[in-house]
Amino acid sequence: MGAFGRNVPLTLDIADICQIVESGISKPGPRFFCYLETADLESGERSHQPKGSRLLSERNNETGKTRAPMVAHGALGKRIADLIEPAINDLGYELVRVRQSGDGGGTLQIMAERPDGTMLVEDCEAVSRTISALMDVADPIKSQYMLEVSSPGIGRPLTREKDFENWAGFEVKLELSEMLAGRKRFRGTLQGVEAGEVLLEMQVDGHKELQTIGLPFTFVSDARLVITDDLVEESARRMKPAENAVQANDNADGTEDVKN
Repeated sequence: MGAFGRNVPLTLDIADICQIVESGISKPGPRFFCYLETADLESGERSHQPKGSRLLSERNNETGKTRAPMVAHGALGKRIADLIEPAINDLGYELVRVRQSGDGGGTLQIMAERPDGTMLVEDCEAVSRTISALMDVADPIKSQYMLEVSSPGIGRPLTREKDFENWAGFEVKLELSEMLAGRKRFRGTLQGVEAGEVLLEMQVDGHKELQTIGLPFTFVSDARLVITDDLVEESARRMKPAENAVQANDNADGTEDVKN
């Protein structure tokens, strides 16, 4: 079983990426922990102690909560989501997406965030440690793989209905699993969700004015925000309170050190 040190150094490069390397791997399992796609910051302490995977999985099933299909694809993705989501929720985070890529074990990509959409580097580390422990015990991937835990980033995927609501007013590209009006791919301004349909304002053939169309949420197989100046500005605005809270905590810690 991999070693989990308490003081793992974090290195953040210019792309705001952190990678934490786990040492002591002697069997198939995660080789690397987390990178953070964007510098989402918020104050607060989180427990790093993983909980029992079997108990959490059972409790998750008992809640009857339906997971959006875009969060996890395939039998293995859904199994991993069932395993890790209750523990992530217990830590105070939400699961955004599970993806596995590459040959063999490849890369297991986990996106998570706090309910307000922010994510500390320390949060990323805490989620990574918890997932690694659960995966080590359950061992759903039999070959060696790399684990990446990240925030969704600015040009984020939209996987849950709440994502489509939270980012209404911004440009989005999405793809359907089935043809609708002779096409699968759509691009327009997101208008939220209503009666199980994703509302999209876009140019429609035969109409001079922009039209709002409804696309069944269950048909959406992939959706992602388009990075624009407005999106970057809004993302920074939403980040500001969290950044201020972190700065205030840092200042308070510095004052305490001076007193001591």
